[in-house]
Amino acid sequence: MTRRRSENPIDGPRASGFVTGKDGEAGDMSVYRRWSRTPTSRKTSRSKPDRILRQTPGARTCLIVCFGLFSIAAQTLLFREAMTAFEGHDIGVGCFFGAWFLWIAVGALIVFRFHGLVTRLTRITELLFVGYVPAFCLQYGLIVFFRELAGIEPYAFLSLQHILGGCLLVTTPVSLLTGVLFPVLCRWVKTESALPVGRVYVLEAVGSLLGGLGVTVLYYYGLSTACIFLVLATLTCAVAVWASWLQGPGKSDLGKRALTSMGLLLCVAAWILRADLSVTRMVQARKWQQLLPTGAMQDAFLTPQAEYLYGSYQDQWIVMREGSVCETLGDQTEAGRLAAMTLCQNVAAERILVLGDGLELCRRFLKSTHVSAVDWFHPDPHYIAAMTARVPETLRPKDERLHCHAGDVRAWLAGHAETYDIVMINLPETTNAVFMRFMTREFFAQVKQSLGYGGLVALGFPGGENVQGEELVYLGACTRATLGTQFSQTLLVPGERSFFLCSSLPYLDDSPVVLQRRFRTLKNALAIYPPEALST
Repeated sequence: MTRRRSENPIDGPRASGFVTGKDGEAGDMSVYRRWSRTPTSRKTSRSKPDRILRQTPGARTCLIVCFGLFSIAAQTLLFREAMTAFEGHDIGVGCFFGAWFLWIAVGALIVFRFHGLVTRLTRITELLFVGYVPAFCLQYGLIVFFRELAGIEPYAFLSLQHILGGCLLVTTPVSLLTGVLFPVLCRWVKTESALPVGRVYVLEAVGSLLGGLGVTVLYYYGLSTACIFLVLATLTCAVAVWASWLQGPGKSDLGKRALTSMGLLLCVAAWILRADLSVTRMVQARKWQQLLPTGAMQDAFLTPQAEYLYGSYQDQWIVMREGSVCETLGDQTEAGRLAAMTLCQNVAAERILVLGDGLELCRRFLKSTHVSAVDWFHPDPHYIAAMTARVPETLRPKDERLHCHAGDVRAWLAGHAETYDIVMINLPETTNAVFMRFMTREFFAQVKQSLGYGGLVALGFPGGENVQGEELVYLGACTRATLGTQFSQTLLVPGERSFFLCSSLPYLDDSPVVLQRRFRTLKNALAIYPPEALST
């Protein structure tokens, strides 16, 4: 009796690479090949991951690129806000990045320790990616309200413990999610892709490059942090929707589609309502009220370097940067004191250079009839043009002897040797990298070369005439030692904000009687500052 060949040559207990024929002998392999090419076999032989790959290779690639883009761009935005919260300290910079990488490592360690977790998270990769949006919002809120959470007054200096603890707190959400998401993406690519896992590193690096460059360009053109974040959130949700909607059917897929689509719709609604403008205005108003609760903020302007708030306070026009006042117009007393402090030492000064907080100070110097020119520089090259365009008409400078410069003061000094009689360095803060470059021995050497015979340098630094903290004492001592490497005479002038007066010639006098008599010889001295007030 002859056996009939099975309809399916690989079904049954004797199935093997050959088709069995009469008495179990090996059959012709062509039968198997013909069967494997039937429409039914082609439909069922391809696995579900293979079908997904053929449908969404571009979506997966874009999602990995956007992972690197968002992680770097978001941390750049948050870092800029953190520098305001942590007063721009260099120690704060190191603590921020150290905590950032620490939480990334913790997130990766969590996934490594719990092997079953990565398998479950791989199924919701798109939702994890969309989770960057609420994580950013949470971290942004922690940074903005850091001082309230820590119970620190706005005017108080931050200790090392506060900076370190604050960085560990505010860097948690986005960094922890980044650490979890990276190994999940590697498993995602390994299980559902023909691409090597190493390609994740390449694509993530490309995204990081695009994210860093993109945020820099957007900041250069004056976009706010909230607006840039909304751009990133929209891009993130759009890529997640693309990846989730092109996958195969299933209840979990329907849930991912619904949630990612909801995130994208919320981003679109935020654009329609311009929620970024409302959030930006609210945060700016809070920063202003935190420092000047009785003042009235008018508006703000952005430069590639920082955000500036401006408004009125007690009949003065104020500009604020990174939680501290960097410009005051209308305060004739303080500006007059600084001008008189230097002019009483060098009453014949003609050429003056001012670096930093300077428009009202420049106006006081220009009251002297001996002064022929005042050059004004600021560490932020875009600040002077943006600020003077918003100054009230009554306070706008009109004297032709005032020259406002937008370039780098160091390049200017290199080409103007033995030019100035007075150099005033009046920076609001000297504890961050932006301003610390003007507190170095090399910069003081440039300033010294730009001084004419008998030239004078005035350098402001934080610290009043009352009891000072240990950090301010060390800062003042370090500044004094650095100045001593270039100038033979250094004189301390204490006050609400202290100054060092420096000269290469030993002519500086600290006698109030001598200084008053010398300042009175200056024509129009009373318009600058009351001479008798120099003794206080």
